[in-house]
Amino acid sequence: MSELEKEYCPMSHLFWFIWKKWILLIMKSISEWCKCFSDIEKSLDWINPRILSNRLKELEEFGFVESHTKENTKNKTIYCLSEKWMSFSKNIQIMWEWVKKWM
Repeated sequence: MSELEKEYCPMSHLFWFIWKKWILLIMKSISEWCKCFSDIEKSLDWINPRILSNRLKELEEFGFVESHTKENTKNKTIYCLSEKWMSFSKNIQIMWEWVKKWM
């Protein structure tokens, strides 16, 4: 998707982003509670660690994930869902109900 298309239609940009490979599975993994990279990696062991790292960065840039450095640890980053994601996830549940009924 070109930058012009993203700017022209925010809805297309949103759907383009959330349907990227692994995004929703990563979000599901984090949804249960905040997790460090190694815990996410263990729960999604079929995803290449480099791709997982890149997707987490993209999720953070998009505002769906927040990262925090855990105190008293050396470079241990914890990933949590953001308020932005929590607000949006309600809509995903509505879409899921619609899919179950109509598809």
